[in-house]
Amino acid sequence: MSKGQWDYDHHFSGKPQNIVDLYNRLDERVMALGSDVRRSFTKLYVNYSTRRSFVTVEPQKRKLLCNVSLAWEDLPERDESTTRDVRKIGHYGMGDTEITLSDVSQLDYALRLIQASYREAGH
Repeated sequence: MSKGQWDYDHHFSGKPQNIVDLYNRLDERVMALGSDVRRSFTKLYVNYSTRRSFVTVEPQKRKLLCNVSLAWEDLPERDESTTRDVRKIGHYGMGDTEITLSDVSQLDYALRLIQASYREAGH
């Protein structure tokens, strides 16, 4: 595949159904944040942006790694079993904060942080 040809199937074919379902639920709620939200697929992750990126989602076999453009020290809430400071760790995507989603029970917490990142991006 060449640049610009990455798509949903590239990221989700062969992934366990629970990860696909978790992503689909996350995607639906992120896209509902506003009519200005755009989704784009890259080789390594799915990017969500308005005027600038506010979350990237890297699908893996057992989890989704979400990076938000929120400073670690400015998080509105912190669940250290789900979030981590990635300022000094190499990672794909953007931002200082990584959220690990492996179960639907973590979705509401993640979405609160993603919504805060969306607001930081200009809303």
